Amino acid sequence: MNNNGEYLKIYIDESGDLGSNGSKFFLIALVITNDNLPLKRISKKIRNRKLNKKMKNTPEIKANKSTEEIKKFALSKLAELDIGIYCTVLDKKNMYINTTITKNQEYIDLIVRTLGRIPLNENNLEIILDKSLSKKERKNLNEKLEKEVKQYKSFANIDIFHIDSRTSGELQAIDFIPWAILRKYEQKETCYYNLIKSKIISEEII
Repeated sequence: MNNNGEYLKIYIDESGDLGSNGSKFFLIALVITNDNLPLKRISKKIRNRKLNKKMKNTPEIKANKSTEEIKKFALSKLAELDIGIYCTVLDKKNMYINTTITKNQEYIDLIVRTLGRIPLNENNLEIILDKSLSKKERKNLNEKLEKEVKQYKSFANIDIFHIDSRTSGELQAIDFIPWAILRKYEQKETCYYNLIKSKIISEEII
């Protein structure tokens, strides 16, 4: 990656669920970049060029609700960007060995585990994720993320933003990445995965 940017931006998103039913796997993806504007442009292009008139004002672009054309367009555009993808795939058969861990604790631990594999060369980090946790859980996650970073960069400056993905073109673009990777595990389908495979730096299944 090009490290000319002042901040390393780390976007966090997930696919699947942590319930006892639903998906067989749960995936956390961290996407790193020094420039968020190209991500925002992808969402803008989808909204302006790919959505029909009825859908142009939809509050949020989601991969699982998009047409095949939009999915392939978004993933192809993401593959052109200077980004890196780190992901952790949880096989949910292994999730309930320790029944004292709650779903949100598992979610937080997976994020921290994935972050720990990213080489942190920059002194300034921005971590951005959807505002889905409670205030107490956000505080817990923030503390764990800062602790993980400080192990390697004790002097690092860390800003963590929990934002509504409906207001973030970047998070809406990122949403296609964990969706595509999870398809590889859930449906054994790799056509979407292959579009961004070159950008995946680390992929761990547990």
